[in-house]
Amino acid sequence: MNSLVKATLISTVLFTASSVQANENPITAEISNLISNAISVSIKEVKQNTLESVAKTLKLESDKQGKKEAKKDKEENNG
Repeated sequence: MNSLVKATLISTVLFTASSVQANENPITAEISNLISNAISVSIKEVKQNTLESVAKTLKLESDKQGKKEAKKDKEENNG
């Protein structure tokens, strides 16, 4: 199970726990909610970083492929 899935599960459990505890102890519920929010922010950052990494990789591969095709076209035109 990857870290993003684990973090999502943990966040869901903490959110559920804070909702249940709100009726019993508002301070504990608030702490759980703060932790849940922090995890949610971390998940968003991981998603954003992953998307940026994928975009960079795709661009590099596209550039590499473009250079190969340009080189091939040049060789065909010269040969």
